Amino acid sequence: MTLSRRLLGTLLVVLGIGFAVLAVGQQYCVRRWVEANVQDNAERVHRIVLAMRQLYHRQFIDSGLPVDEGTLGFLPAHAMQRIGRDLESRETTGLSVRNVAVVAGEGFDQADDVEMAAIEHFRAHPQAQSRFVAFAGVDGQRYYLHARPIRADQGCRECSGAANVRLTAAGPERDDVVGHRTGDLQGILSIRVPATPLEAQAQARLLWLLGAALAALALLGIGTAWAVDRQVIRPLRRLEEHIQVVAGGNLSQRITGLKGEFGRVGDACNRMAENLSCELARREESDRRFRTIFEQSAFGIAIVAIDGRWLRINQRLGEMLGYGETELLSRSLQEDTHAEDVAADRDQMQRMLDREVDSASIEKRYLRKGGAILWATTTMALVRQENGEPAYFIAAVEDISRRKEAELARQESDTARDAAVEALRAGQRLAVDEQRQVRRATLSLLEEATAARIASEEAAAALRQSEERFRALVEQSIAGIYIRQDDRLRYVNPGFAAIFGYESAADLIDRVAAHELVSPEDRTAVRESIGRCLEGESSSMSYTCRGVRRDGQLIEIEVHARRFDYLGKPAVIGLVLDITARKLAEQELRRRNDELERFNRATVGRELDMVGLKKRINELSRELGREPPYPLAFLQPTVDSDPSPGG
Repeated sequence: MTLSRRLLGTLLVVLGIGFAVLAVGQQYCVRRWVEANVQDNAERVHRIVLAMRQLYHRQFIDSGLPVDEGTLGFLPAHAMQRIGRDLESRETTGLSVRNVAVVAGEGFDQADDVEMAAIEHFRAHPQAQSRFVAFAGVDGQRYYLHARPIRADQGCRECSGAANVRLTAAGPERDDVVGHRTGDLQGILSIRVPATPLEAQAQARLLWLLGAALAALALLGIGTAWAVDRQVIRPLRRLEEHIQVVAGGNLSQRITGLKGEFGRVGDACNRMAENLSCELARREESDRRFRTIFEQSAFGIAIVAIDGRWLRINQRLGEMLGYGETELLSRSLQEDTHAEDVAADRDQMQRMLDREVDSASIEKRYLRKGGAILWATTTMALVRQENGEPAYFIAAVEDISRRKEAELARQESDTARDAAVEALRAGQRLAVDEQRQVRRATLSLLEEATAARIASEEAAAALRQSEERFRALVEQSIAGIYIRQDDRLRYVNPGFAAIFGYESAADLIDRVAAHELVSPEDRTAVRESIGRCLEGESSSMSYTCRGVRRDGQLIEIEVHARRFDYLGKPAVIGLVLDITARKLAEQELRRRNDELERFNRATVGRELDMVGLKKRINELSRELGREPPYPLAFLQPTVDSDPSPGG
């Protein structure tokens, strides 16, 4: 049911209830009005009758006539009796006026039951001035009785001197007229009015009033319905239509032309639509940035379900594992993880589900398509719903296979170096007859150490390239991720801001020119490298330079970037690593390698000098005809080739 129909039904119900109340109260109003009218008219009749009684009585007193059968009609009670009969003969409505007492006589009629009840009432209440009651007559019709007491007054005492006149009082009967006291109840003046004609008259009048009220209510209802339709229903319909349009996705629609409360509601709806439009624009921009970073990142990025299923992956992750997108989405993280690393992976995920940590990073082995092992650093973060329930994981996967190879090469180099040192020390303890083999072994080990050092340097270069990549996904990465366009930073992550000493990414985005973050000595080279990339000479670029932090401190940074289109214009997306600590470590490594090389050269040179000195001493001993003190036969190809003393 529509709102207009509900309002119309409510209005009709209210009108019906009002009409029913008027109809129910009609009878009560009729009787109250009739009773009030009868009492008012009866009071008037009483005043008229009493006035005529006093007039007759005064005329009789002033005339000086004796009280006898001829003048009896001028006495007050008789006068009132005659006046009442005259009124009855002239009245056509059924009204009757009687002078009644307990016992009829001397101007009083015999009281009936209703009038006797009135007499008893005045006896019980001497101060009462009137009595009004409704009763049913012997004919079955309703009547109203209005009675006033008739009490003895001074005029009665003036007329009571005639001995041949007998008066009957309504109080204690006395035949002695002189014994009446002023105020004694002699009878009542009874006025009877039939109720039916008056009630019919009042009923007709009230019916007319009820009809007029009903017509007024009908007009009021019609006016109210029109006003409600114009002032409420129509504005509500416009609001409903606008809300339906907004719900359909058209946030440009605006409500106009409404007034009052509906105008304020319409303004609120317009503001709500504007806020929704702005929020949707912000979300679209955020989604566009996320998709750009997700698809263009040099890392493998994935959205993982709580049970480990791949929900969404980027192209880079598929290339790393050797699967197509559709093929990989049918698998799970556990299936593509080495069996020995599944438990550790599951433990990290459970810690995030238990709210022990917000994110976790682990180095583990993946199984590529075909069974090959891929070493990678996986950084995962748990995303929760608004109610706090886990929704999914976001994972960033970095290929560290080359770094692992470099670490292995470094371990082999360290092992070879330790073996060389140990061999040199052992060679010093060996007998002189093994000196040649020691020298050859030492030279061989030096060659291996040199080769190992070269391999170590190459591994270090590979390690630097590996460390340039992200270590966490976008906002959680410790590496700096940025989008540069027209020398402006269109986007940076918190890691980028932290590297350059800024509190938040908002302090950099569209506020700081990109070249200001590069030291003046390196700006020209960096600008040329970016220009070649944007002009298409190369799709990606890598370089190291010195960066300028917010406090002016210079740091060593390594940048890897590639060209892509952002919002229809060429831009550069890349990552920045702070390699200041690594530079210091490389310097320390070179210093130690130099020390080792100097040590090796000093050790081998010392041994060779000792051998030469011993040979010279042996030669001098032979020249002097003595036995050579140092056996150096191990230096000759054969024992027989060693010259004899006589030879």
